[in-house]
Amino acid sequence: MVFLVFVPGESGDGEGLRSRVNAAGASSLLEGCEVEVRGVRGGPNGGGDGVVCAGFRPDQRENRHVLYKPEEQRWAAIPWGNGVQVGIWNNAPPRPETLAHARLRDSHPVTLEDGQTWRVPIVRLFPRLMQYGADGELEVGKPAPAVIEAFEAVQYVVDEMGEYEDAAVSWTVLMAACSQLLALNYRVERFGLATLLGVWSQESLLNALWAALDQPSLTRMLDDQKKSDGNAVGATTDTPLGPAE
Repeated sequence: MVFLVFVPGESGDGEGLRSRVNAAGASSLLEGCEVEVRGVRGGPNGGGDGVVCAGFRPDQRENRHVLYKPEEQRWAAIPWGNGVQVGIWNNAPPRPETLAHARLRDSHPVTLEDGQTWRVPIVRLFPRLMQYGADGELEVGKPAPAVIEAFEAVQYVVDEMGEYEDAAVSWTVLMAACSQLLALNYRVERFGLATLLGVWSQESLLNALWAALDQPSLTRMLDDQKKSDGNAVGATTDTPLGPAE
């Protein structure tokens, strides 16, 4: 199954529906998908009318249960989402393989608190724009628009952690960054991930961050180095977030 979305006051799959979902910060749930819509009377918002919708990959033709059955589902309101809510079926919660985009970004597998293995994108491998500098030389520029928000969210976390020796980043900020990373590979949004699927704990958030910073590759490199003839690890200009600028 995938996430269900309830949008109050809408009646069909039009621009109003999509703009409401996008404004609620849940655009990943429908973007690039075939969207199925079902009108409901008396939704999870306390009885108001609206629509329940869900986004599916073209290859997901079966089991498209886009219905509102409160006794068989759980729902969570998106704060500041103007009434938009996300929901799941109790007996068939979304799994990584049903939420995955057709093409996953380079990533590391991480088992989160729901017991499922999710692929966390590696930040330093994000695509970067090639551009000409003031001197006419070609140079590596900023991350591509599709990944820039997730990149900046992780960069903020890293900067905060490195500012002071005993610095602590708020779990809210870290959860938002990790959720944005997962949204690059899956049709998810942060409130559904946390409240309905329960994927995050302090430990799983840190594991996801280390994966995003490519710690598994660094660990393997150091392990291989220990097994070698003792040559020093070669210097690099890369940082955990990608090429040094």
